[in-house]
Amino acid sequence: MDTDSSGSRRITETTARSWSLPCAAATTLRYADKRTCSSSAASSMSTSTRPASASNAVRSARSVIDVHLHPAMVLRGRHPVTGQDELSAMFSVGRLGARFAPPRCGGGDNLAVMADTVSDPVETVLKELAGWAEQAERTGRRLGGDADEARLLLDLLRDYLGIGLADLAEGDLGELLLEIYPRKITVLKADDVDGVIPTARALLTFCRDTGRLSTSKATRLEAELEEIEPRFADAVMNPANWGMARSLTQAMSADGIDFSDQAAVDRWISEYNGGLSALGTSGAGAITPYDEDEELDLAEAFGLPDRLPPLRLPEDGELAEAARASVLLDRARQLSDWVGGEREIIDGYDLAPSDVTEATAALGIDADELAYVWHFADHADFLSFHETYVTTGPTTENWPSAADDEVLDIWHGALSAALSCGLLVDVDANDPAARTLDFDGAGVAIVMALFLARSEGIPAAELHTMIRDGVTAEASPDLAGEGWRAWTEEHGDPARMLLGRLRDLGAVEHHPPTEKSVPEGTEGSDDEVVRLTPLATRALLIQLEEAGVDVPILPPVQEMTAADLIAVAEGGIEHEVDTEMTAWLELRGAEAAADELLATAAAGGAADRLFATVLATRIGAAAEPQWREALGGLPLRPYAKVALAELVEAESSDAPADLEPTPEDLAWLLTDAIAATCRALESEEVADQLREALPPGERPQELLDVMWRLPHPDVAEVLTLAGDHHPDKKVAKAARKAAFKAASRASATR
Repeated sequence: MDTDSSGSRRITETTARSWSLPCAAATTLRYADKRTCSSSAASSMSTSTRPASASNAVRSARSVIDVHLHPAMVLRGRHPVTGQDELSAMFSVGRLGARFAPPRCGGGDNLAVMADTVSDPVETVLKELAGWAEQAERTGRRLGGDADEARLLLDLLRDYLGIGLADLAEGDLGELLLEIYPRKITVLKADDVDGVIPTARALLTFCRDTGRLSTSKATRLEAELEEIEPRFADAVMNPANWGMARSLTQAMSADGIDFSDQAAVDRWISEYNGGLSALGTSGAGAITPYDEDEELDLAEAFGLPDRLPPLRLPEDGELAEAARASVLLDRARQLSDWVGGEREIIDGYDLAPSDVTEATAALGIDADELAYVWHFADHADFLSFHETYVTTGPTTENWPSAADDEVLDIWHGALSAALSCGLLVDVDANDPAARTLDFDGAGVAIVMALFLARSEGIPAAELHTMIRDGVTAEASPDLAGEGWRAWTEEHGDPARMLLGRLRDLGAVEHHPPTEKSVPEGTEGSDDEVVRLTPLATRALLIQLEEAGVDVPILPPVQEMTAADLIAVAEGGIEHEVDTEMTAWLELRGAEAAADELLATAAAGGAADRLFATVLATRIGAAAEPQWREALGGLPLRPYAKVALAELVEAESSDAPADLEPTPEDLAWLLTDAIAATCRALESEEVADQLREALPPGERPQELLDVMWRLPHPDVAEVLTLAGDHHPDKKVAKAARKAAFKAASRASATR
């Protein structure tokens, strides 16, 4: 960002790059070896989109790493001679990462001189904004603000509100400028933010001129900005609004630390460590080691619902035995044993060359693998670092002999450590290829994708593509291709490296390709299917539940209810449904199973009925008596007619007339189907579903006339949905009329 004549600076807070939830309360501030982190000074994130693409998955993963594992700080700076961003120092608070680069020097850019890159949507907007500003200046319009400020505001909108300029709504500017900006941007002097409001005002004018916002909406937002302006500087400088990372930099600034002076930063860190016991006290200026404001909503970051389908996991004893068999944890323990009481280190972290040779021989691995195990053992607390030496860490004495619950906790922390290290330990900040690739978050994206894939897994080739697309997402196509080729020639395939390390930990397992996973005409080991192990599934399940996402664990088969089986069916993985249904039927018996499923269907909502009746049809002819009984009336009569007709047709070509669905039956089935499927869809998907369910013509209007008369609890909502979203105007109009009649009927019967 800009610096004024006095050299004051603003520091942009971005994300820590580690997955270390079990270590969230770690409170040691120490220097982090540069090889453990990417050389990128900042990267963009997405905190609100489902990871439908590889790059989105990695960006979502970065946001998980960011907020849940504490914030990091980046001084966005430009070298006064080269004009290039540089990295001058890194440090971490336990697992809390922080990075600094020199400040920008010289005068501020204006809106007409922006970088001409279009590698992401923000850059696209910036390029258009530059052209608009240049044209405005040529016509004599004076614009406030500057380019850096515009980029920063757009980044914050994307990364923390998950929106672009065209999505701005009333209230968003207040959240951006009075909450997010003060928490995420360190400002050393109040007048450093003088350009923020003018830049925001220029962005609103740009949106009005380019049609991104209507004139009326832009006017309302400008009025909101006017109300914010007198409060903005005070909000930015109020310590109550700061995040942890900003609190740290403000403390350094208050002590007169020059952020470009590496030695001064290191001394401050050392002194901070010495006074660490005072953290969290009520004394003035105390810094708490954990910023609750930085909690991340995992459901939002990965586009997850509040509840995911249930999982079946082995007993804890079986999981603990699998954990004890981890190759990577065994190596970490061997390395810790080799270190012994005290082992001298260089520059506060590294082994001497002679010790590297000795350690590789002792562990039977090469120097590159030793570097990874060294960092992994550090993050997993098998090693304990001091100023001039390293000793065994606290985990060593408990591994692998601890009780099962402690072993599982250690393994969970080890997964966090493995994802913290990921591929970053292999990245050399001086390697030109490393500067075009961003491996931050790649491991988290992979394990989350595998968790969501469940027992189906993901082909190794697809994971390779996901990593490649993700780590090159921030570079132009030419630089991305060149950087990827250079990196893989030097280090090998990063996907293979990452999956190999996760396999050594016991987090993933490889399976032979299935018919579904192998594209026609392909062969080879890359077609293997990768799945999370039950150990890793358990760890991710804990992560998600801590974030408020409910992931039920299935009870033993003998204790399962029909509702449990329906929940499995809602997950949509066929072989999981087959496995659970087969075991459940074997214990229940066909008659009891059909009774329980149809009773649950009758008592439940639309989704329960859909899944329960589908499961009941799998029982076959043995469920016929239960289906016959269900013909007595709603809500199961329509499903019973369909099921019995299929049973009859299996024996003869014609179904009896009494099994022919009536218009009321069809209307009920349609209402159930729309109620069960459309609530969780985006508006475009809802429109597509409604087009299929109610195609234009006379028939839909006849059905709508029957639907509003139904005693269905969801009918008014379904008709309103059709009225709002059906793409055919005539059908939508008829649905709105029917919705009004249904609502009036419901009011009259209360």
